[in-house]
Amino acid sequence: MNKTVKNILIGAGLYIAAKKTGVLKSVGIGSSRRTFQRYKQNLDYDGNYIYSYGTKVAEITSNSVKPLGWWSVTTSKHINYAARELGLPVKK
Repeated sequence: MNKTVKNILIGAGLYIAAKKTGVLKSVGIGSSRRTFQRYKQNLDYDGNYIYSYGTKVAEITSNSVKPLGWWSVTTSKHINYAARELGLPVKK
C-alpha cells in the first residue's frame, strides 16, 4: 500500500485507511462507515466492505479489493475509485 497509513483506533476498534492528503475521512467515532472525498453521498466503506448506494458491492482484504459480483458501470467506477484510494488492486 503505497503512501497509505493504517491506523487502528484501539478504543473504538475501527480500521481507518487514510492518505496523507486526507482523502479518506472518518464519519465519526461511533460510526463504522467512512466516506471518500468523491462520491460522498453514494460511496462509503467500513474497513471490510465497500458500499455503493447502500449496497455491499466489494470486499476489502489485506492485499486487494474483490467485487461481490457483476455491477453497473457506475458501481464499477465506485469500486475502482475506492480501490485506488485505498492503494489496493481490484481482483476479480
